[in-house]
Amino acid sequence: NKSGIMDEATVAAVRKFQKESGLYPYGVLDYTTMQKLDKSVVEYITGVKNNEDLQLQKAIELIK
Repeated sequence: NKSGIMDEATVAAVRKFQKESGLYPYGVLDYTTMQKLDKSVVEYITGVKNNEDLQLQKAIELIK
């Protein structure tokens, strides 16, 4: 959350992410969870997970 405090909503979000990522969902932002989260963010930004090249798609969109 924006306050930087690990409140109930944040713990619930961490648990959800852990469960969806195949980790034990105990709501603690441990090293393994942070690694998975970092990887997920990079995959989202780069489009690697879906074999998409987001930069290429944007360039094509701008050319049209």
